[in-house]
Amino acid sequence: MKNSKSFIVTLIVVLCVAAGLFFTSLYVVDKDEMAVITRFGKFTTTQQPGLNFKLPFGIDQAYKIPVKRIFTEEFGYRTGRSYDSEYRRTDKELREATMLSADLKVINVEWIVQYKINDPVAYLFNLKEPQKTLREISIVAMSKVCGDYLFDEIITIAKSDITFKVSELLQQMSDYMKMGIQINTVQLMNVTPPQAVEAAYNEVLQAQQEKDKIVNEAKTEYNKKVIPVEGEAERVVAQARGYYAERVKIAEGEAKYFNSLYEEYSKAPEITKKRIYLETWAEVLKRFKNVQVIDESQKNVLPFLPLNGQNAQVKEEK
Repeated sequence: MKNSKSFIVTLIVVLCVAAGLFFTSLYVVDKDEMAVITRFGKFTTTQQPGLNFKLPFGIDQAYKIPVKRIFTEEFGYRTGRSYDSEYRRTDKELREATMLSADLKVINVEWIVQYKINDPVAYLFNLKEPQKTLREISIVAMSKVCGDYLFDEIITIAKSDITFKVSELLQQMSDYMKMGIQINTVQLMNVTPPQAVEAAYNEVLQAQQEKDKIVNEAKTEYNKKVIPVEGEAERVVAQARGYYAERVKIAEGEAKYFNSLYEEYSKAPEITKKRIYLETWAEVLKRFKNVQVIDESQKNVLPFLPLNGQNAQVKEEK
């Protein structure tokens, strides 16, 4: 009887040891994880996804690190659990969001940082609290970059530049501290003036928009009235320049003509003078219908007959 009881106890002990060996030596690593193995607290190796083996009874410890998961840290606000998207902001989040611009104005900046673990060993051993450290250096990086921009720039045109510079600076800081993380995204979620001056700022913004509206209306009216007048003025100027060029060309041609006459005149003054005299009379007489010639030796008026015209008339009658 005693032998049977001792056998049962021994069997139970053996089964317990076997179960302990089984459950403490075999483990499964998920497909998005990597296991970091330590032996008596010292790093030994890493294990890939799948069924793996380690020394039992706490000799080896396996730390499963999700190396393919994207983590998100929120700053200046909280949305709670993944299935609860309710927006929350406490005094702590408000202090996170408070930044100082280059023109020494307070501004509230809400942003997120998305990252993943690219070196599980460094992430596990180099820093005691890597997530907390990441949050602290993210606030430092955002504060530094915002301090390089004016208040109006942060709210309007500088958001993309700020996110790029914060992401770059944050990656440099994490690499320097060997955190073992990769920064994927930095995104500004909301940028507003402090609540105490938000109403006044909105009034200023509304006034600025009204000013822009009036300026745009004035530009439209200017385009309707001034631009057509300017076009007409340019047309008149171009027409005047054309007329100027035409008159200059005519004057130059007449000058060349008179110069040629002068050259001929200088060669034969009497003949040229007589020719010019006759040509001039021919041009003058063409302008009159009836021409009468008066001679001192004649008592009566002698009519001047346009022979060329008469000859043409006779030819037509024939």
